Amino acid sequence: MSNNFDTEEIKQVTSAISLLINDCLGNFNEDQLLEVKSRHRLLIEQQVFWITQNNYNRFFRDLKEYANWLCDFVAEVENNS
Repeated sequence: MSNNFDTEEIKQVTSAISLLINDCLGNFNEDQLLEVKSRHRLLIEQQVFWITQNNYNRFFRDLKEYANWLCDFVAEVENNS
């Protein structure tokens, strides 16, 4: 198990999340934005916990799961606009 929380794979997923948040939420209504905010807050709480547990694998799994959820949610909103 890796204990490096600053890997290239984490940087790539974090960059993708940033891109989605910064560039793809323009068509979201208030409720949808609040859902993203709630899920993002949960991600941060999970990440803090996994860092303190020194569990890189779970940290990365949760990060990827959130990125996939956000990507799917953006696509769903765009398809329904």
